[in-house]
Amino acid sequence: MNNELIQVDKSLARQFFQGMAKKRLLCLSTHLIGEMLADINEYKWLSQNQDIQDLLISSSCFKNLPTKLDLTIKDLEYLFIPTLETLIKLSQPNLEKELISELRIKDSNSLISLRQAIYQLNQTFLIQYIREYQSSVDYNQQFSSLILNLIRLQNILNKLYTKPIINNSIPWRDLILLFVSNYYSTSFEQDITKLNLTLANYFFPCCLVLNSISKKQKLI
Repeated sequence: MNNELIQVDKSLARQFFQGMAKKRLLCLSTHLIGEMLADINEYKWLSQNQDIQDLLISSSCFKNLPTKLDLTIKDLEYLFIPTLETLIKLSQPNLEKELISELRIKDSNSLISLRQAIYQLNQTFLIQYIREYQSSVDYNQQFSSLILNLIRLQNILNKLYTKPIINNSIPWRDLILLFVSNYYSTSFEQDITKLNLTLANYFFPCCLVLNSISKKQKLI
């Protein structure tokens, strides 16, 4: 490539940033669900060691519930922004080196044009980041779908985990944790919806049936 002007398609650059930012956001779901499971295990430990509960103090507002969504959301904000750093802080030397090889740049004019294009690309990403994640309104919109799904998951997990089980021979609560912990986010919006539906439509009814059968066995 010789003496050709390299330009940035800002519209495509913005679309690319939005797509990559969304992917990074959705990939955090696995970590966040892991945090919720850790909260449940702490809840389990506290219920089994009530005499030494002071050793495990929580800053959550939901001290008496298995999951602590307020802490999970704080993790979301804390972890998400660093994942965007590779987008808003492009490594110019590395990117430049790769593009020189890819575009076969040999003359100084094309090299200057490339550097200007990389700078414009970085500025486009930075402006998009400020618009979408520094504005409180847009920021909340970006997280609203994810948080809504996590609220649904929290509600069904709390309901399942605190439901009294008459037949203690079946480790029901541990089975719930094993099922959720085997979830992995490949397509978060679809997968977490399936996870929520499975817990609500299968696990919870099974829990009710299990209790009903146990009650009948006690009466016999």
